[in-house]
Amino acid sequence: MSGKLLVVFDGQCGLCQSSVGWLTRFDPGEKHLEFIPYQDEEGLKARAPEMDPARADREMLVRTDDGHVHGGFFALRQIARKLPRLWPVVPFLYFPVVSRLVGPPIYRVIARYRRQIMGTAVCQIPNRARS
Repeated sequence: MSGKLLVVFDGQCGLCQSSVGWLTRFDPGEKHLEFIPYQDEEGLKARAPEMDPARADREMLVRTDDGHVHGGFFALRQIARKLPRLWPVVPFLYFPVVSRLVGPPIYRVIARYRRQIMGTAVCQIPNRARS
């Protein structure tokens, strides 16, 4: 994977914003990840017309170099593969028990209740993290 992953997230969710900030710290120089909130309808349509905002409201989406869109837990796996600082956890994310029985259900519960966990907020992500 040579190019950047496009990460589509909920720009009005405090947990999602915190996650973007955390991921940005693991991507010094912003070499591997590009972020866009799904609420940026024009930007999303221009840069990723295949991304469904309704799906992005349910789970984070990632588009890889080959054009595939991954959601939720599987999007997190793609991000971990892309960021060298997270490579130590990648094998764990591919264990059958984690990838089938643990990871996706836990992700879905957190995503479903993300606004109750951290609340909502007007998008505070710096512009550099969105481009």
